[in-house]
Amino acid sequence: MLGIDMKLASKEERSKLRKKREEVRKIRNEKTSELQQSVCYKSETEIESESIEVDSDVFHDEFPSKERRFTTKKIWITPRLCAALDKAKVSDRQAMHILMATVEALEIPADNKVLNRTSLQQLRQNNRHYQFGEAKSEFLDNVRITLGRSNVYKLAVLVSYNGTAKFLGAPKIESGTGKNIAQAVHNTLVEWDISEKVVASSFDTTSSNTGLQQGACILKYTRRL
Repeated sequence: MLGIDMKLASKEERSKLRKKREEVRKIRNEKTSELQQSVCYKSETEIESESIEVDSDVFHDEFPSKERRFTTKKIWITPRLCAALDKAKVSDRQAMHILMATVEALEIPADNKVLNRTSLQQLRQNNRHYQFGEAKSEFLDNVRITLGRSNVYKLAVLVSYNGTAKFLGAPKIESGTGKNIAQAVHNTLVEWDISEKVVASSFDTTSSNTGLQQGACILKYTRRL
């Protein structure tokens, strides 16, 4: 008896299987190409010439048409509500919790209403821009900024103590000389009854304030007013 070469037999078996797969693939590709050609050969005129009689009532009964219904969502967040949320410094996320709880408590149907954080944020921003524009237009239309042509010197006087500061006033002065500045500061301190409690002064380094002879600081502390 002759021995059987198992490796050679396995190799031949794999070769046969591979050939069969190739033949099946070839037949499948040929059928697909024939189908595509038959579809392409059928012209548009032939398709249009074919008529199919269908009872319209049966067609509508078996295949009911689906009408697309668009529901318009209503914006119920008013400018007054946006302003109230801004005044109370409520964030958009916190405002959504409050609004949702309010809608549930009042049993308001919210299906057709705009109710989400992004829309609320956009509405609040738009309301801020609108209110700013309104305030700006009213200010420019109703208020006269310049009431005269004359120039007036004014001096701002502030006092600080215990880590706090207070604006005392802005008295008018005839000119920006050291004497006029010192006199205006002194009168303001006397008016507030704190002229004897001042221990230091702070000012810009102009000659009218720091002059050795006629500076406001020298005149104030040497009491040559």
